[in-house]
Amino acid sequence: MGPYGLGIFYDDPELVPENKLRSEIGIMVTAPFKETEMYKFKKIPAGKAVSVRYTSMQDIYPAYNALAKFIDEKKLKTEEYSIEIYYSSDPNIVDAEILMMIID
Repeated sequence: MGPYGLGIFYDDPELVPENKLRSEIGIMVTAPFKETEMYKFKKIPAGKAVSVRYTSMQDIYPAYNALAKFIDEKKLKTEEYSIEIYYSSDPNIVDAEILMMIID
């Protein structure tokens, strides 16, 4: 993995009021990292995931819906959060992937 931005989202925005939504943002690091008061380290456990990629903001809800349908059809059990990885640092380019971690 590279130094990509990411978001961890704990709530469904279709079910939870905007002022109650919980999320975290960060950047992936692959080298040793020293925490500071301003920057904290959080380890995301390795494991299996299902994912879908989207390339426009209009595709984000259809991407989540397709992922949810796949998870339901395959009867997979997943963590309660989703992870979005942002592959472009250019604000004019949308290139992101949604991951749902599978619970064995």
